[in-house]
Amino acid sequence: MLSPIGDFVVPQLLGPHLGPLFPLARLGLLLDMMEQAVGLVADDPLLLFTQELAERLKDTDITANASYPGLVETTIWNLLPEHKWYQVILRVVKKLILISEEEGAQTSIYLASSDEVKGITGKYFCKKKAKNPSGRCKDIRLQKELWQLSEKLTGLSGAVSC
Repeated sequence: MLSPIGDFVVPQLLGPHLGPLFPLARLGLLLDMMEQAVGLVADDPLLLFTQELAERLKDTDITANASYPGLVETTIWNLLPEHKWYQVILRVVKKLILISEEEGAQTSIYLASSDEVKGITGKYFCKKKAKNPSGRCKDIRLQKELWQLSEKLTGLSGAVSC
């Protein structure tokens, strides 16, 4: 999973190579599970970035979509201290609400490989279905400002352009 800056850097570095090497390549940008737990506002940068990237790639066969994997049982949960009184409760709660890594990967795999979404770009997917992002994420001015800020912070520009 990448931060918004990471999501900017990877296409900038790979951009010149994606078209010739992978004409039907699809970029599935993952929304960080921890940001999702905080709320949609934390995900706004990734959604804004994904939509701007999709716009910049519109004349190619490459698509860019954001994907939320869900609450996934990963090793991040092992960071909590062991042998605490709440561990038993946490284990039960994890079994009830967390999904496996394989289940969490399904939407990203779907976006990367399914003919059902071929040509669909700039969308936010959860459980293999397109969802409506917040109104703020549809703000074209914010999309462009985030891209420009990312260019300025990373010193990268031009590989993926309109």
